[in-house]
Amino acid sequence: MGAHAVEVAEPPNASISQRPEIPLDPPSSVRDAAQYLQCRTTGSEPTRWVDPRVLWWPPTVVDNRGAGITIGLLEGDYSPSVADLEGAHITVRRFGARDNASQWLCGHGSFSASLLVGQGSAKLLGTVPAARLLIACTASPNGMSQPDTVAEALTWLAAEGASVIAIPLGQHDEHPGLADALCAAADIGALILAAAGNCAPRPIMFPARDPHCLAVGACTATGALLPNCATSPRLDIIARGHRVIAPIHDRAVCRRSGTSASCVLAAGLIAASISAHGSWSATPTIPADPLSRQHSEPCIARKNDETTRRVR
Repeated sequence: MGAHAVEVAEPPNASISQRPEIPLDPPSSVRDAAQYLQCRTTGSEPTRWVDPRVLWWPPTVVDNRGAGITIGLLEGDYSPSVADLEGAHITVRRFGARDNASQWLCGHGSFSASLLVGQGSAKLLGTVPAARLLIACTASPNGMSQPDTVAEALTWLAAEGASVIAIPLGQHDEHPGLADALCAAADIGALILAAAGNCAPRPIMFPARDPHCLAVGACTATGALLPNCATSPRLDIIARGHRVIAPIHDRAVCRRSGTSASCVLAAGLIAASISAHGSWSATPTIPADPLSRQHSEPCIARKNDETTRRVR
């Protein structure tokens, strides 16, 4: 990776604990991505404290999830050859120097897209299947995304009206041009989420640690933070990022763990809430009984004083 290249949060040459697992046998029934955001409790830990920043799927979201919402996804690359993405409202634009992208990068983008707008026709119903999805692909011929290219892609997503933007990418070094693009996108009303990175004990990656982003960490189904999730200087949101299954091409699925998956799932939950209610409340609520957390509203801590995001 070059000194300033932006990489996916779970690169294929990562440590074993970060590496995506091999494709699995397809599940026997269609999964609902919202299930990944519903609390699970274990018999041995019925009263374990759960971090109030963990997002749980709110029960008030209607079945027609994502109607009227435009959500942006910034990825390395993407392939439409996923059965569950047939019929989804997707617009793709590619930025930077292009070459034949690796199958792994395309699978990473298709995995994310399926978590958001999967139609449930084969393997997965996404969190916001009725939404309009904008995908900005930024991988260069060497498989990495240059910050200037990411900044251009982010500007396009915001200009096209994305209310929520998911960035499951990151790097350790900050970049002023990308920071300016984040500020501009936030100023026109986009809510930006970025993967914190699977690099603990190193600090949260950029752009997640930028003040105009919400840094998304990854947890298990019971709300326990993944041990390799970066946490410093602070996480803003935590979402399920452990053993998440989604399609990567055709009808093949893959199981992944890490902050890329949690970033995309968190963005989908927020977009679904905006679609259902016209806004997303960021006021933390902490149920007294952990067993009732699957019925709670989203819980987060914000980097600024704004507590509600409305549709633009």
